[in-house]
Amino acid sequence: HYGVSAREMIHSGKARAEQTADILGEALGIRPRATAGLDPLDPVRPIAAECNERADDLVIVGHMPFLGRLATLLLAGREDPPAVAFQRGGMVCLERRGPGEWILLWTHFPRQPR
Repeated sequence: HYGVSAREMIHSGKARAEQTADILGEALGIRPRATAGLDPLDPVRPIAAECNERADDLVIVGHMPFLGRLATLLLAGREDPPAVAFQRGGMVCLERRGPGEWILLWTHFPRQPR
């Protein structure tokens, strides 16, 4: 149990992301919504800026390489090389500690050692 909670969940609108978001949304009691700008090759800076401005929790369901670049930008201030080795079906929890200051709280990947 990872203690996931959020006020909002966004996804790319692509079928697999929407299906995953629906499952997570049901478990978390929130209604996911499709959002432009989350496709695999979209620029990550607009979403990173939104994350940095938010006061509440957000779940983003998307695709690689977008999610890897987003996590790396938030954690390391750059998009490449990756700071997190994402796998399909994986989750990463980041926490904002201050303006532009993020830490990695936990990861869960299907083939992650326990």
